Amino acid sequence: MNRSWCRIAVAAALGVLIALPSWAGGRKVEKGKRMRLMVSVGEGSPIEGGVEETFRPVNELRENPDSPESYTFAELGLDESDETLGLKLEYQWKWVTLFIDGTYLDATATMAAPDDLFIGVEEVFFEGQKFEYQQIPQGTVYDGEIDLLALNTRFGITPWHVNAGGNTEFVPWFVVGLFTLAGQFEVDAGPAQGVILYEFPPREYVVGGRSEGEAAAVAPEIGLGGEVTWRLGERARLTWQSNYTLFEFAGSTSDFGVSSRNEKDIDLDYKAFDTELFFELPMGNRSHFVAGIEFRRVEIDALSEAQDRAVEEVLERREKFNKDIDFSIESVLVNVGLRW
Repeated sequence: MNRSWCRIAVAAALGVLIALPSWAGGRKVEKGKRMRLMVSVGEGSPIEGGVEETFRPVNELRENPDSPESYTFAELGLDESDETLGLKLEYQWKWVTLFIDGTYLDATATMAAPDDLFIGVEEVFFEGQKFEYQQIPQGTVYDGEIDLLALNTRFGITPWHVNAGGNTEFVPWFVVGLFTLAGQFEVDAGPAQGVILYEFPPREYVVGGRSEGEAAAVAPEIGLGGEVTWRLGERARLTWQSNYTLFEFAGSTSDFGVSSRNEKDIDLDYKAFDTELFFELPMGNRSHFVAGIEFRRVEIDALSEAQDRAVEEVLERREKFNKDIDFSIESVLVNVGLRW
């Protein structure tokens, strides 16, 4: 879907560029219209993806290797947010535009475990003792909740604009930015029933109980974007704004400044697309009322693998499985706010 939207945006931008020959450096900043602040509201946003264990180096050296595990958000019942809320800020200079988008999503589910689930968590307690792993036996009914906060901080660098002040204006930009995703989840699988040993080397898993966990991801962004503005008479105007960004990385966890006992090789592929149509109407001499609709999609595919090591190191470290992680969020938002 995002590829189709991207093709439409690129075709429209090229059409405007060809039709409007009046060029100038940077963008024309209108006095009293530098800042746009909007509140975003949406209903259920699809959450797709999951975690799949693929290969464990130590398994090749064992007679009874562990079996890989996998799960998807759909299997956990967390495949759609209950609500989506956001806040958008835009501030214009001649050569640079600042964009800050913050989005909050939450999802809840009550369902029976389709299989024995083994989860790494921040904390789960049994008889007053804290553990970091939880098992939910097959058929156990549990309540799950996940809260996600996504933050985009971007700079749009505009080398030139077309037909400033005309009935139709085109402003392109190169995008550089940073995408941050932070999440917190809770799983309530009833009273903790005991502790079992699982994996090699053995780890202590609490059977049932209430657990909490956190996760975070950060990805730089580069890409293209722009806006087309149509002036509807002397006062009102309609603007279509779109961005397409991406980031690819192949390296190790140490490249991110992450220090851990077992350094991992990371292969990351990030893509994001957003498009927004909004209408502006002046309210007196100082501010404009702004309302619009926006579509966003973010995709993250990551592969975490153990590094090649000597047999002695593989036996000593006994690292866990390599993991293939994919994640995507798709949102449709209604935006309302002011420009001044």
